[in-house]
Amino acid sequence: FDLSRPAARELAHTVKQMQMVASEAGVVNCVVWWSELHLDASEMVDLAPDVKAPRHMYARAVKQRVHFTGFERRVRTGEVLSAQVELGECTLEVSLPSEP
Repeated sequence: FDLSRPAARELAHTVKQMQMVASEAGVVNCVVWWSELHLDASEMVDLAPDVKAPRHMYARAVKQRVHFTGFERRVRTGEVLSAQVELGECTLEVSLPSEP
């Protein structure tokens, strides 16, 4: 989703399928995401966890988001996970199937 120039009707309710690749073997029990805030054509605030200092003042207020799945699922390195991403007027929901 590109929220830098959203159409009003698109924000009302949008559902999309997303493919994610497991970077390492382990257990999936949540989905984490963060934002890039485009303030104007040349200024952007990146809230990714690996962004180096100096951090913009907005980074103190807007953080990464975590959605717990409610289950645990084992994955292998390179395994592709399908997720459903639902964008509402003021919400972002991510759901992940418990089985492959």
